[in-house]
Amino acid sequence: MNVETRQRFREITDRIAKREPVSCTDMAWAQKWAMHNHNADTNLRRARQIATQSKHIEENEDDRIMRIRKHRSRVESQLKLYNDLNY
Repeated sequence: MNVETRQRFREITDRIAKREPVSCTDMAWAQKWAMHNHNADTNLRRARQIATQSKHIEENEDDRIMRIRKHRSRVESQLKLYNDLNY
């Protein structure tokens, strides 16, 4: 790969890793290079892996927020029940 090709490939894999939009033509171009170049293949797989892991982190954060909201709701309902019984 020459310098320009490597730079373009790097820009595409960076966008993939950041989960930014990548055009179909850029994706196809990067995939063709990955099929013929071991280093390109490794970099493309790594970018996809990073994108997938960041998605799971976001989902886990959403799950954590939902768990906190459910817990808060349970505590509030128990507190209301306790207050109703004491009055």
